[in-house]
Amino acid sequence: MEINLYNTDNLISGLEKIEIDGTLYEHLSQKCGKMFPFILSKKYLLRLEKHESEQETQYFLHSVATSLKVSERILNLDTGITTVKIQYYNGSSESSHIFDSEIFCKFGAKLLLNYGIRFEEKKSEHILQYLIKSESVAPIHRIYSTLGWSNTPNGLPFKSSHAIGGNSETASYSGSMELMPHGTLNAWEEMVRTEVLPNTPMTVVLLLGFASPILAYLNRTYDLGSIMFNLSNSSSKGKTTAAMLGASVFSCPIMNKGTMISYNATENSLVEFISSCKGHTVVLDEVTINSSRDFLRLMYTICNGRSKMRLNGDSTQKDVKDFSSIIISTAEFDLIHQNMSNGIRTRVFELRDAFTSSAENSDNIKRTVMQNYAVAGEKFIRYLIQKTEIIESDYEDSKQELMSHCMKKKELTERIISKLSVISLTLRYVKECFGFHFDESSIKEYLIEIEKEICDEASSEDDLLEIVLQEATCENKNYMKDHQLPQGRCFGNIQEQSDDYVEVQIIDTVFVNLMKKHNILDWKSRLKKLKEKNILQTESDRLYKRITLVSQLGRQKCYCFKIKTEVITIERPTPDIKSATSLADLQLDEDELF
Repeated sequence: MEINLYNTDNLISGLEKIEIDGTLYEHLSQKCGKMFPFILSKKYLLRLEKHESEQETQYFLHSVATSLKVSERILNLDTGITTVKIQYYNGSSESSHIFDSEIFCKFGAKLLLNYGIRFEEKKSEHILQYLIKSESVAPIHRIYSTLGWSNTPNGLPFKSSHAIGGNSETASYSGSMELMPHGTLNAWEEMVRTEVLPNTPMTVVLLLGFASPILAYLNRTYDLGSIMFNLSNSSSKGKTTAAMLGASVFSCPIMNKGTMISYNATENSLVEFISSCKGHTVVLDEVTINSSRDFLRLMYTICNGRSKMRLNGDSTQKDVKDFSSIIISTAEFDLIHQNMSNGIRTRVFELRDAFTSSAENSDNIKRTVMQNYAVAGEKFIRYLIQKTEIIESDYEDSKQELMSHCMKKKELTERIISKLSVISLTLRYVKECFGFHFDESSIKEYLIEIEKEICDEASSEDDLLEIVLQEATCENKNYMKDHQLPQGRCFGNIQEQSDDYVEVQIIDTVFVNLMKKHNILDWKSRLKKLKEKNILQTESDRLYKRITLVSQLGRQKCYCFKIKTEVITIERPTPDIKSATSLADLQLDEDELF
């Protein structure tokens, strides 16, 4: 019932109330319903009042404020904080704004004045009474900004553009990424059939776009963390096109609008972004050679599965971020080299193929995914929800199948296959969900080749031994032989053990600096493996030996490697070089030894 009794000027500074008869009072009371005694017109908030005395009963209609109401309660599922959206008349038009809960106290109510809502301060109590009543009847809108599977009392919904499953379908995404479906699923599917499926490398990247929800689900039981695929080749080979295809499954594939973002950002902001995208494939586009060192640090953080523990300014601990997504990066160079830890080499995979067959093929894919995106994700999630009870057993089956195709099982094979099996399982599920006719044998062979390429590389401890051999060969002149000093700085000692072997003894600080130079962070674990192979010669409970290089200095900590004489050349010092008797002779500072 709309009531226009007087203009804004009268409302604020003129009439405060008008008397009405009992019949109108009863009529308006019924109109109020749960909001009694408040009545909301198009422009004003009014209040019914009844004054009873022995002589008579009077009925009044008071002005309270310009029109306002709580249009919805907003519950943030990530934080548990509730805010309210207030719809109001600002004197010229209707508008709305989101307020926090301070609006329900006298001080907070004054914030309404900033938005053109007008009332007298003495009526603040009535404003608060009305807002509480208005909130009680407002619908609840549940929002979130962190994506992925979410454990709730009502089940296990998957949070994307909106929550799917788990009786939480009224919740929706409130972040800045464009996740709402755009275009049609038919157009997207037709493009996949004609432009993607004939090309195995591009098909694998398509599967990466679907694999993140499966990975995130499995991470509830398994320690898989995030898995990264680097699309590394020269320009015009379809890297960015492939990355856009992967991103289009759940989001807008345009740069910095969905889950595809530029690497040109700080490490902390990238960590924050990736941790908020659990269950969604993230694309980091155009990693440059100049930023590769920073990217490697980010890669270690992501693949570790959790961010570092840090403190806030008040010494309280910051929330530790965890990661559970497929990460696609694009670069014109490989990110992985043999000196990296096995943890990285079994979580980060290089795809070096040409991903498009022609410029026309690339244009067709780009054009379609820019016009039709996030249309396949919901259908796939609804399919997955029906599979949640058997996803883990299906994953084990996929892992066993891939393992059966590995002809030579090596040290890293099982760890690599545990990650690639997520993609193999995705292949099976996407086929069942969409009816795509995949060349399954080619795709699985492609995955096995990834494993084979990594495992054919030298083991990490062999890499370290090769570095030691290079050091002893290239810096041979800086090593003592037969306890005679080199002409320059002393790095250690090379001592013959037999006709077949020598022992390269490297001073502790020299060895540690050598590891830093080659960016080897896990050198202790590699030394343990060399010790098991009887290559590293140590004291029983240590990774080093204490050796007397100079008689007056006592024993010094050295890392000692047993190396065949056939692979190292020993340069003998000239006879006139004296024996070492002091630190000065060794050209070493005391801090470098003790």
